[in-house]
Amino acid sequence: MTSALPPPQIYFGVSLERWLKILSGTLLAVMLVGPQIEELASSRRREVRRHAERIVQTYLVGQTAGVPWPEGSLQAKVDAVITGRLPDSGVFINRLFRVVVPEEKIDDTYAFIGVHPSGLLFFDPKGSQPLTGM
Repeated sequence: MTSALPPPQIYFGVSLERWLKILSGTLLAVMLVGPQIEELASSRRREVRRHAERIVQTYLVGQTAGVPWPEGSLQAKVDAVITGRLPDSGVFINRLFRVVVPEEKIDDTYAFIGVHPSGLLFFDPKGSQPLTGM
């Protein structure tokens, strides 16, 4: 007697159970690593923000002490603060007004620094200034 059922077929591939294990493992890895990546980006932003704040503070204190900062673009002013300047006269004549910022982070600070119409620098805590430094 012959069977009316067709012969069993052999399927190659991955079973649903295996796919679910792979998917759950991937999701678990993303859940564990995701916040660390976000924290790394957040800490970099905080570091750049601190550098920008120090640049503006040094610029303003130097302005008050009589440092002849350059006129013109934001980049020229920031470069002058990073290079450092001495006041022309006064009690701080021997005090160098300077901020040390790693070269690779200078351009990122422009998002937090703006130029007031009066020409003075100001700190933007939201980081909404143009990155071009203009």
